[in-house]
Amino acid sequence: MWSREVARIRLVLISHIHADHHVGLVGILEARLRLGLTDPLCIVGPPSLEHSLEELRAPLGLLYTYYVNLHLLSAASPRPTARPPAPTVVAQESLRKAMDATGIDRVEAVCVPHCFNAFAYVVRTRGGRSVVFSGDTRPSEDLARAGQGADVLLHEATFEHDMVAEARKKMHSTTVEALEVADRMGATDVVLNHFSQRYPKLPVSASASSRRAVMVAFDLMCLPLDKVGAVAQFLPAIRCVLEEEEEEEESKASAPPKE
Repeated sequence: MWSREVARIRLVLISHIHADHHVGLVGILEARLRLGLTDPLCIVGPPSLEHSLEELRAPLGLLYTYYVNLHLLSAASPRPTARPPAPTVVAQESLRKAMDATGIDRVEAVCVPHCFNAFAYVVRTRGGRSVVFSGDTRPSEDLARAGQGADVLLHEATFEHDMVAEARKKMHSTTVEALEVADRMGATDVVLNHFSQRYPKLPVSASASSRRAVMVAFDLMCLPLDKVGAVAQFLPAIRCVLEEEEEEEESKASAPPKE
């Protein structure tokens, strides 16, 4: 099954260069080589990642094209002081083919407040749908404007709201802040992700006071865009199952050792 899923990937959007957001990329590229795929994978991301990947291209024989996302900035996004050279014809053609293959009409990048060269993405499909991926960020008015009326907002919710001071310090968002961004954006459905290990199961306020369908992301989750609202109805049941599992694990951990 994994080989089928890897072979289906046509386009990868990287938000920033922190390891947890791109460290699996080389593994995907190597897996494509093992599958005998010869069509270069199109990668869109910040300028600095292009240089890192270039160091590995020849030694590992990686097949990819890289499109620097600064050339895709939304009109709502702040502008950096410096811009990279124009994308090559090869990179432009690769992005066009990847968008054609996936039914994407437009990809826009938005500079967000997290680290240097951190970006969110707004993806609009030819069928009229739009998906916004926040990457790692503090709540961003620029992103709320760029993603107005999104069908699905995938927003980081690293901390519970009682840890808002920690979220500000580390340039992340709380669950409540993420849902407030969804309100200002007018997003139809929300998928929260990037949870702190302080609560490895489900954040307590994942859907608190939200006026829309809210789902929580799990590793390896595949979720059709038009099913977010339906799947979100099962969140209370999922929470109950995970709470029971957590109680069982805590009980085992506190039990005295067997003789």
